[in-house]
Amino acid sequence: MRDLESALWVDDRLDRSIVELVRTRVGQLLGLPGVRLDAAAELSPPQRAALGFAEQYVLDPGGITDEQAAQLNTLFSEPELTALTFCVAVYDAIGRATLVLDVAETTAS
Repeated sequence: MRDLESALWVDDRLDRSIVELVRTRVGQLLGLPGVRLDAAAELSPPQRAALGFAEQYVLDPGGITDEQAAQLNTLFSEPELTALTFCVAVYDAIGRATLVLDVAETTAS
């Protein structure tokens, strides 16, 4: 999983600020210790959309709406959307494995 995570940071298809926001928000949603998202930070429309997608993916992936998908397709190219989906899936998997196995989380960033 760490190799997959490392790939997120060297892949230039997705802005690194979005990778970090997704990593942080997924960890926060899963209840990982020490993970905080700066609520005061001003987010761009792509950053807000990426966070909304990450939240829905973690909480209920089947609940992603047609409107949400349309917005993502407007804000991101196909390669960016692929990278975003991969990013959310990797951090969701790492977070859940961290909790289930009760191991300390380390990040590749």
